[in-house]
Amino acid sequence: MSCRCIHEQWQRDRAKQRDLAKKTALLEGKAQVLYKTPEGFFRFVTEGEAYNGTFEEIITQY
Repeated sequence: MSCRCIHEQWQRDRAKQRDLAKKTALLEGKAQVLYKTPEGFFRFVTEGEAYNGTFEEIITQY
């Protein structure tokens, strides 16, 4: 894969996880932390939970 394909894949993964985090924040009423794993995937957890990766963004329920 070219660098462009990989970058676009990361952008799609980030957008998908961000949308899911926003929906989860709204349903649970708790902020979510979007982070990037060491393997290069984007994931999220409820704020205050431990995670292994690089912080990206806090997604609020508002």
